[in-house]
Amino acid sequence: MNQYTFDNPKAMFNALAEFFAETARNALEKRGNFAVAVSGGGTPATLFDLLAAESAANAASAFFWESALVFQVDERAVPPEHEWSNFRMLNERLLSKVPVRPENIHRIKGEHHPERAAEEYERVLRGFRAERPKEEPLFDLVLLGIGEDGHTASIFPGSAAELETARLAVPVPPPTTATPRIPRVTMTFPALNDAETAAFIVTGKKKADIVRGFGDGNAAEGAGKLPPEKIEALGDVKWFVSVREPEDG
Repeated sequence: MNQYTFDNPKAMFNALAEFFAETARNALEKRGNFAVAVSGGGTPATLFDLLAAESAANAASAFFWESALVFQVDERAVPPEHEWSNFRMLNERLLSKVPVRPENIHRIKGEHHPERAAEEYERVLRGFRAERPKEEPLFDLVLLGIGEDGHTASIFPGSAAELETARLAVPVPPPTTATPRIPRVTMTFPALNDAETAAFIVTGKKKADIVRGFGDGNAAEGAGKLPPEKIEALGDVKWFVSVREPEDG
């Protein structure tokens, strides 16, 4: 676990944007494409804005998007144009502003029943896994966050999704500790851990305090490791942490 702590959230997101671009370039050199899975929620929005701005300002910084393969880590059970849709935010802040090919964007179809959406996404992920050489990871990079309740992706502490060891995507009942309280679909650990690198984005004191507690067994909660601690990428897990929230966060 490599942790980078910043007093200034702007500095953190700038460093994260540089890391994202470097990871993309390295993936292109190794494999000819860049497979990235991104989480929802408001936390990555600032990163998406930075990546979109850099792509627009510098053609050299936009080249990797033409070979990028973009996947959603999780989604709420709403249509893609809905205000609660993770894809809507991702598309508005990033995908619509960079030269990524539409056929390379793989979204979770939140407009379908969660079980059906999970089954459909499972087929997408397994199809992509079959296309990748066995010695290569499913993803070059997975971007994740954490919730104040200790969840990551839409894997909540004590949930069935946390215990899943076979399926790559599963439906999630309405969470009681997060809003909005509607069903979701999430990638599971077998998919998330099939990545060269995982990078967590953590903003705010409450979330930073959770990260500081990792490694002590979370004895106070009496539940062993929290879901973020179970992310074990094939190469490295990096934590970009700011105690302060971004100005629009």
